[in-house]
Amino acid sequence: MVYQNYWKAKSATQQTRHERLLRQADVVHLSAEGRKRLKWILYAEASRNIQKTCRHFGISTSIFYFWRKRFQEHNLRSLENKSTRPMKKRGRQKVFYKDQRVIELRKQFMYYGKMKLQVLYIRTYKEYISSWYVQRVIEEKDLYPPRRKKLGSTKRTHKNSQPKKRITELRNNPKVFGALLHLDTVEIRLEGVKRYVLTAVDSYSRFGFAYAYKNHTSASSKDFLMKLHEFFGEKMEIVHTDNGTEFHKHFDQATKDLQVKHYWSRVRKSTDNAKDERFNRTFRDECLSQGAFSKDLNTFNKHILTWVIEYVSIRPHQSLNYLTPIEFISQTSQPSNMSSSST
Repeated sequence: MVYQNYWKAKSATQQTRHERLLRQADVVHLSAEGRKRLKWILYAEASRNIQKTCRHFGISTSIFYFWRKRFQEHNLRSLENKSTRPMKKRGRQKVFYKDQRVIELRKQFMYYGKMKLQVLYIRTYKEYISSWYVQRVIEEKDLYPPRRKKLGSTKRTHKNSQPKKRITELRNNPKVFGALLHLDTVEIRLEGVKRYVLTAVDSYSRFGFAYAYKNHTSASSKDFLMKLHEFFGEKMEIVHTDNGTEFHKHFDQATKDLQVKHYWSRVRKSTDNAKDERFNRTFRDECLSQGAFSKDLNTFNKHILTWVIEYVSIRPHQSLNYLTPIEFISQTSQPSNMSSSST
């Protein structure tokens, strides 16, 4: 009789303790996983049989003993999962001379991305480096170019009623160096002067060219076309322009004299000339924003020519599988008519 009363009294005490722990779990907002482990411990205390508890909840005895050992009655959060993050994390393996090389390349070619810099690094130092290594150096040293300033845009307001061959009518782009050239104009307003840079890019090899003029006229465009023809020769079969006034009159007549087909973009469709538009953006970012502009036209054109040489012979192009245009032309066995007088 005394023995039964003892266990009744002990059971009542446990029941009160169990209720208190469950209420405490609500107060501390114990997670579902923590509540489940708390139920394991309370069930084991009530049944006084650990094997039965493990069978009831479908857990191993080692798991039960692990959480019972961690359990602290005054701190129910001891039943929560702890972070599995290692105490010591592996840091970036720095190689001083590699970092310095990447920094020098990035400062020289500020607008090149990690993939292009990787190609240049391997080409220059004959040593492999991952693009992620390059990116981490850029992030760590904060080697980002300044925001590009808005340099103005070319206005195209001229309308001509004559029928035009639209570039969308050209079904198959020729896969020959110099056969199809995309042309456009970049208007620049800096230091109180205006300059107009005519740009051209070869559709096949991404070989680019640019030249600055004082006037925004068809005569200037004709002169630019003659320079292109001197460079590409008979390979130049098609030129593609937008509907700007500089590509009418003298320019259009020159295309007929040279027996070069002239295709036009659709009105207000810059996507029709996407390759040269991308060339223009690169020209702004990597040439103009780097201080190439000069009020003296000859000096300005010398700076442009220096950048063009970099663009075609040094700068890796993603669209060419990170080859330069000259490397691409060489590998595709399409020799150019380049000469010292042409450049």
